[in-house]
Amino acid sequence: MKINKLLLPLVALAAAVPVFPASAARINNGVTIRATDGTAVNAHGGGVLYEDGYYYWFGENRKRMASNGVSVYRSADLVTWENLGLALTPSGERKNTLQDVAPGRTIERPKVVYNAATGKYVMWAHWEDGNDYTKARVMVATADRIAGPYTLVRTMRPNGQESRDQTVFLDLDGNAYHFRSSEDNMTLQCSKLSPDFLTPLDDFIRAIPGKQYEAPAIMRINETYIGFFSGCTGWRPNPGHMCMTRNITTDSWNDLGNPCIDAKAETTYDSQPTFALKIEGYDYAYMYMGDRWNSSNVETSTFVWLPVCLRTGTPFLRWYSSWDTSLFETMDAIRRAARIEDNGSYVLLSRVADRMVSANGNAICTYEDDDSRNLSFVFEPAGDEAEYRLRNEADGRYLQGAGTVLSLADASDADTQVWRFDRQSDNFYIISNKSTGRVLSVKDGLMSSGAPIELIGSTSASKARFGVYFDKRKHDYEEDNPFGKPYAGESGIGSVRPAADDVIVSCNGGHISVTLDRRADDAATKISVYDLSGRCVVSFEARSRDGYIDVELPPVADGVYILAVDSYVRTTAKIAVRR
Repeated sequence: MKINKLLLPLVALAAAVPVFPASAARINNGVTIRATDGTAVNAHGGGVLYEDGYYYWFGENRKRMASNGVSVYRSADLVTWENLGLALTPSGERKNTLQDVAPGRTIERPKVVYNAATGKYVMWAHWEDGNDYTKARVMVATADRIAGPYTLVRTMRPNGQESRDQTVFLDLDGNAYHFRSSEDNMTLQCSKLSPDFLTPLDDFIRAIPGKQYEAPAIMRINETYIGFFSGCTGWRPNPGHMCMTRNITTDSWNDLGNPCIDAKAETTYDSQPTFALKIEGYDYAYMYMGDRWNSSNVETSTFVWLPVCLRTGTPFLRWYSSWDTSLFETMDAIRRAARIEDNGSYVLLSRVADRMVSANGNAICTYEDDDSRNLSFVFEPAGDEAEYRLRNEADGRYLQGAGTVLSLADASDADTQVWRFDRQSDNFYIISNKSTGRVLSVKDGLMSSGAPIELIGSTSASKARFGVYFDKRKHDYEEDNPFGKPYAGESGIGSVRPAADDVIVSCNGGHISVTLDRRADDAATKISVYDLSGRCVVSFEARSRDGYIDVELPPVADGVYILAVDSYVRTTAKIAVRR
């Protein structure tokens, strides 16, 4: 069998995929974002869909307080945004059936997901008649292209229930779910959607009943679902809420309270959640997206976007007025160790606020991720089981306790430099000094960067619990992930179709071969690669010769993907990339 090479250089394919910069471009909070055309970004209550190296941001387009459709913007770095116009434009006349998106209707909190089985982009949004908020409906629209235009399918009350603040979440197994504030905003409900993502199935869950939570933003890490919510105080910000569960269709979400830990935590940093975004290029990098509402002119509302701190197993939101994605280089790399290995190299992470034990001058404290201050220790066995001397890798000095004070000191045989690690049920440790029996603790349980670490007598509070973590960039230790095991199920892009009888798809390393039984020389074929969360990693067009396509896959990380081939029939197949 003759296999012809695709007449398109690999270099050209790679160049077409935008590269996410490691740093430089900065996200600035609470200020007006300007698009590349100089206009203020007008995309409120929105959500983001990643495809082909770009983040597509959909949001409410407003003229002062009035709805003006749904905007869409595009960016490769989350900082520089290209205005693509309106994805959904108000049109037509108002109908008594309420089946329209006519001018004057209210459209809020749009979210877009891609259904690979139908090839459609599906938008869900909160819909009101423009007079008040009593209709409490959703609008469902579809498009063939990610940027639109989107066409109304219907408006409805999902499962016959009120729906105001809402979101759509695409799970790793390809199922989609609709979350909504319902029952006079008293209960957060959840419905699984039909395979085409256009309607809810018959049953729904009262996921968080009776708490008046709204503005849902849902994410998943391994076996754990995390939701950010706000209380119901209109345009006024309030203390945020965070809930977690291992079962998305349950009514037993664990409420962990406010995820914010810095000044203005009581107002969620003057924001309300709208979306939780997976950042490409990392295993566990997510961004909280919130709106800072201007209640007298929604059009001029600004945005608050913050990295989600995940390493302790309890997500935190710290405040950054300005930050860049280089934060994730360390955030994503520091992993909890399954066990302590003799002479292994580890850092200590405070359970209080996901900050590492560090040196600030002569003081031992917690600190932000900063390789120049964070202390990396070699755990030297000290005789008895679970006892170690902690040698600072940077200067060879040892962690030492004297009374309530911690310091770094030259090596000695004294028990003041011996530390016992007692593992707790949450897999964090109580770390005690062999000489005094006193334990490491963050002073007063402070969450701020630079909080002093001292030695105390009590072991009961979380302020005295520390995790043993390692840097996966340097070490290949076994990981103990607090969110459970990595997802190992089926594809996350909807119902995966096996290859059609007359289309054969194969992948060997980074090499894709497609056999088309219906010969169509020089026929255009779209090839798309999706990761297991349903995001399109890369998409390109190939042309067949004698019914065959043979092409090198543009650079993607090793892993399992879904390959979609659109020729005279859409074929999807799971592939493993191992270069």
